[in-house]
Amino acid sequence: MSEYPGLKPTYATAVMYISTAGHFSQILVYDYQDLCEFPPRSENLGKFIRTKLPSPTVRGHRSRPKITYKSFLEDSRNYEKEIRLYWENMQEFLDEEKNIINGEVVRLEVVDCTINFRGKMHPFVQWLIEFTGTLHEGENCYENYVESEVLEYPIHSTYILEPPLKATKVTTSLEYHILKDGHIVEYHGETGAVLSPHEKLDFIF
Repeated sequence: MSEYPGLKPTYATAVMYISTAGHFSQILVYDYQDLCEFPPRSENLGKFIRTKLPSPTVRGHRSRPKITYKSFLEDSRNYEKEIRLYWENMQEFLDEEKNIINGEVVRLEVVDCTINFRGKMHPFVQWLIEFTGTLHEGENCYENYVESEVLEYPIHSTYILEPPLKATKVTTSLEYHILKDGHIVEYHGETGAVLSPHEKLDFIF
């Protein structure tokens, strides 16, 4: 997703708030480890190329320090380009999903994206995603269809339902817990777990 090749995803978290008005707001965060593998600049080509970094000393002179993702983003042009890439790629991914609220297909939309750091070598990307569906008194359901995959890093997701909404049943391949009398649902997936292609949350209004 990034033009910087040295990022390794390490964790993904999400918090979804579901209102009684049928508005769904999700904060999605991907944590990365910076492996500091950005190649040196080629003056001839005017762009970054994949070449091995020189040894610490070359003919008695010290090589240039490695470029980190943090220093890469200090150039505002790089930061803006990265934000655009993350924003557009996430929207493209969401458009490939199928999300249904009470039998009606809804479209998820990225409304904000930022890049921050927990430490110099530990960046994270945060997206704000919103969508709306029609809820009614009694039983409601939210369904999500995606491609099945084996998780390459742990994930954790929390759904918060505005009272009087209450979760009654969860269909998922992940570990989950229904808490606070149905107002909170937590999902957990460890590395190697299989994410099923269909997930469903049943809740009452």
